[in-house]
Amino acid sequence: MVKLIDKFLVLKMFFMNYGLETLFFFLIISIIVLCFINKNNYFYLRNFTLFSAGVIFLQSCHLLFNFDFNNNSFQYCFNLFSSYDVNINFAFGLDSLSILFIVLTTLLIFVSILFIWNNDYFKDFAILLLFIEFFLIFIFSVLDLFLFYVFFEAIIIPMYILIGLGGSRERKIWAVYLFFFYTLCGSILFLLSIFYIYSQTGTFDILYLTVYIPNAFEDYQQACLLIFFFFSFASKIPMFPFHIWLPEAHVEAPTVGSVLLAGILLKLGVYGFLRFFYWFPKALFFFYPIILTLSIIGIIYASMSAICQTDLKRIIAYSSVAHMNLVTLGIFSFNSFGLDGAILQSLSHGFVSGGLFLLIGILYDRYHTRFIQYYGGLVYMMPTFAVIFLIFNFANIAIPGTSSFVGEFLLLFGIFKTNFIASIISAVGVILCGAYTLWLYNRVVFSNLKIDYTLTFFDINLKEFLVLFPLLILIFVFGIYPFFVGQYLLNWSDNWGIEMSNIQAIFLHFQLNSQLYIISFLFIFILLLYIYILYKILKNFFFISFIFFIFVTETDNHIFLSKKDNEDHLYVKKILNELKELYEKFHTEEIHLLKLKKKNEQKINSDIIRITNIIYNE
Repeated sequence: MVKLIDKFLVLKMFFMNYGLETLFFFLIISIIVLCFINKNNYFYLRNFTLFSAGVIFLQSCHLLFNFDFNNNSFQYCFNLFSSYDVNINFAFGLDSLSILFIVLTTLLIFVSILFIWNNDYFKDFAILLLFIEFFLIFIFSVLDLFLFYVFFEAIIIPMYILIGLGGSRERKIWAVYLFFFYTLCGSILFLLSIFYIYSQTGTFDILYLTVYIPNAFEDYQQACLLIFFFFSFASKIPMFPFHIWLPEAHVEAPTVGSVLLAGILLKLGVYGFLRFFYWFPKALFFFYPIILTLSIIGIIYASMSAICQTDLKRIIAYSSVAHMNLVTLGIFSFNSFGLDGAILQSLSHGFVSGGLFLLIGILYDRYHTRFIQYYGGLVYMMPTFAVIFLIFNFANIAIPGTSSFVGEFLLLFGIFKTNFIASIISAVGVILCGAYTLWLYNRVVFSNLKIDYTLTFFDINLKEFLVLFPLLILIFVFGIYPFFVGQYLLNWSDNWGIEMSNIQAIFLHFQLNSQLYIISFLFIFILLLYIYILYKILKNFFFISFIFFIFVTETDNHIFLSKKDNEDHLYVKKILNELKELYEKFHTEEIHLLKLKKKNEQKINSDIIRITNIIYNE
């Protein structure tokens, strides 16, 4: 027994000292092993993938529970190797912010793998999910700016394939086109800014740049770099007006794709804002009114758009846009309340939106439609589904006792301390969230059964309940005992908020010169013009097909179709024209027959009158 305890202590020390390395090593081994398992051997594929995702999740929880939240520095640090020629270091480490997002990532990947248990493309989906998990953990833990950029953009590749493989309609090509385009435009600017920083500092080390840039860079340099960083991260959140790609991507993506998009990929923009934006403090306060305005517009616009939707996924997609713009307001409230609320709301949004997309996926797997008009009265035939759906809807509108309530309360309080008007408008967005969420629930769950469209109903089974159960538990744990997560953020957000408050006090006595105003707004105008022109050029040229490895043509309604589908589309159009001609022909003949009938009736009536007169005279 003593030997067993000693072995356990040795193993525990190993995971504590090499926890992050073990996470990467196990992920790489799992991906390699999966590639060599026969795709028809579902037993080994499913069990090994679930085992791998479960071990990675447990290891991330082990890192979280052994994390010293009183220490604000990076922990579990290691340096894989360094390239002194280009000064790139494969250095990794975790702080209070990154460890929380890594645990969220591993949880959602584990839940997603359990959800696709019976999918025909299980092996392909499993490999893509593990690649996404690897890239995300790399992004949240890397301490080199150039490597951060590489994997920040590499995440597009598996997501592109996932949407293309699992999408159910041809419009998925248009969705990944938007997803790729918006990310690409921001990425080019982000890369240029990284190279400029390297030309001025000679290093990509994030820890060094965090200390050096705020003090060494001039005002106009900070302003230009902030604009470049902003375009990259704002398109990931997404903020208004960079949100166009998200509803399209959500609608066309498979269920697990939507879960990962809303649950964790949108948080990359939040992570980027929190990690890098206080490098440019003076420029940040200068552009604060613009960021504030865009966030407020995004909240109201997305909430009003959600009310108008008839597709279940689009409603949750626009809800995600509204919630993430609210998170952006909290980030730029420049106090610890807003920062804590932004992080807690980001984590809560991962649970809530992920659960809502899973529930919509459950409905779609049964009835193969996401349009609201085909649903109604599910409370009578699917009571378990109705109860779970109600809990996630309550969490979405931040009912007290749920995880979203804590985050939104801190967010609004932090925004209130910074800008009273912005907090009032944000509260209106919260009210609108309650409006479209409850209206969605009322239309789907209550009213009458739509037996004209659906005759058989199946409630949630055991596997689906096990998929949703961890998210349900975390919603209530975060809502009832938020200090469980808040303890990891106290030092981090307090230091961030104190630093920004000190800079703000200095900024009140600091006047930016007119040249900085002119340069900044000129850059904004040029960048917007650049994006618009690039979009118009790429949309009309044939080589965009080569980028997506799909030869496509564009129809009048801007939906991309393959060559075969375009021929089918023309054939259907031809048939419709023929039917229209036949209808017009029959309609003409029918009018002619009616005229003959009327003429004959008049003739018969005149004959009857004539005969009647003859008989009467005789």
